[in-house]
Amino acid sequence: MCEGQYSLVEPDGSVRTVDYTADDHNGFNAVVHKTAPTKIIAHAPVLHAAPVLAHAPLLHHY
Repeated sequence: MCEGQYSLVEPDGSVRTVDYTADDHNGFNAVVHKTAPTKIIAHAPVLHAAPVLAHAPLLHHY
């Protein structure tokens, strides 16, 4: 039998906790718990690529 637990923080600040077990008879089973966000997470500003001002020369293969 294999069993364990892991947690991760969702983008909204909530925490997802997964308790799992696995064995040859029952297969994989998981119980998922989710807590409400505890704080507001500020998102980083979206950055855009700079415009291309010049193109590289074309390469010719002979």
